[in-house]
Amino acid sequence: MKMTLSQVVSCFFLLIFHTAIAACPVSLNASYEACEGEILVLDSNGDSSFIYQWFFNGTLIAGADGATLLVNEAGDYEVNATNGTTNCDASTTVVLNPIPNEPDSNFLDILEICDDDMDGFGQFDLTVQDAAIIGTQDPADFLPITYYVSQVDAESGANPIVSPENFIATNQTVWSRLESGGAGCFRISNFDLLVLPLPSPATPTPLEVCDVDGDGFAEFDLTNKDVEIINGEENVVVTYHPTLVDATINVNALSSPHTNVVAFSEIVYARVENILSSCAMVVELELLVLVDCPVIDEMPTNLFLNEGDNDGLAIFDLTVNETQMLGAQDASVYLFTYHTTLNDSANGVNPIATPMSYQNIANPQTIYVRLTNSNNSSFTLASFEIETDGILAVDQQATKSFSVYPNPTQNMLFISSTDTFDGMKVVLYDLNGRVLSINNLNVMSSQFSIDVSRLSPGVYFVEIESEGKKMGKKMIKN
Repeated sequence: MKMTLSQVVSCFFLLIFHTAIAACPVSLNASYEACEGEILVLDSNGDSSFIYQWFFNGTLIAGADGATLLVNEAGDYEVNATNGTTNCDASTTVVLNPIPNEPDSNFLDILEICDDDMDGFGQFDLTVQDAAIIGTQDPADFLPITYYVSQVDAESGANPIVSPENFIATNQTVWSRLESGGAGCFRISNFDLLVLPLPSPATPTPLEVCDVDGDGFAEFDLTNKDVEIINGEENVVVTYHPTLVDATINVNALSSPHTNVVAFSEIVYARVENILSSCAMVVELELLVLVDCPVIDEMPTNLFLNEGDNDGLAIFDLTVNETQMLGAQDASVYLFTYHTTLNDSANGVNPIATPMSYQNIANPQTIYVRLTNSNNSSFTLASFEIETDGILAVDQQATKSFSVYPNPTQNMLFISSTDTFDGMKVVLYDLNGRVLSINNLNVMSSQFSIDVSRLSPGVYFVEIESEGKKMGKKMIKN
């Protein structure tokens, strides 16, 4: 059968209609945004029946043959999908927004605060870090800086510290979060909070000075109280101030010697500051001007008894020097005690119970005298030697082996021994029994020196302790 031309044309158009190409099965957003350092997933929404090829800035990405692609670079991306009958493409642009800069060099890794109420907690202003966190960036580009007590919260932005300018905390780590206002990119940084302990000074006993003219004013060497106040603590310094406020803020330090401005009794304030942390404590120091202080009118004479038995022992009347020492002072008010050590004499403890019939315990032996005004407890010290015939094998040779020179002296005082000693402690006292300095030598040596140039002219006592033995020497400062 033959077909006409019109019949052939109709058949052709029918075939074209039935073979029309299906719609493209893949699609991408026009653009994607993320933060630098993040991994972004590009999903073409295609199924597994297609073969995929991905391109970055027009270049084929080797091995990228799935419906999705993980990317961390900004640029133009394209996907091609084909299944033999369908071949189509989709493209997108990836934008990676920068994260905030790291804090600048002013950022503090540790915020320190002194434990002023000694409860282990401190009040921190975390916002002092704000300027360093922003650095040279424009603050208008960011949300307000927030702070957190955990890294998890800082990363999620949950549970920020409500009042970072008044944050009560103990030793711990906190995190800051700086977030851009547009894309929401953020950076977290951490730093530590440290609550520092305060120094622990001792409350000193009053500093007493005798009034020679009865006007209620005298010069005080404030530094005489340093040792007592510091109480063995390391890395601290002491300054003295006229008011509590001055001591607290560390201004208007008093020079030494200091003349009291309130007659007879005045309160000054000692600031004890740790030189490593700058934390400080303040304690009161009372300055007392004492009247009618005792005076040794004439120094006591050394006593020697020759009993003829050559045993090194004798019974001494230690009081025979009292008349010359007392002078015109009232014996019912000014009282003597006698001691076997300088330390006991200075502290008024362990007096010899029967000074009128005392048997020596070394030969020769130093006796320390304390003359006290019983009305106001002011006192002065003196010493003398007692000796008898014979040799007493106690610490006599150890005592004689030490020499103190030059005596009198102006600047340096040397202590030497005929033997090498394993460590030595030298304590310097004034006539009122105040400890002026404590010096320790912890190495094998036979000589030691101390600087006495700052001392006022007068009589002082040097107590030497070495290898379990104590001995005292009198020293005159010109």
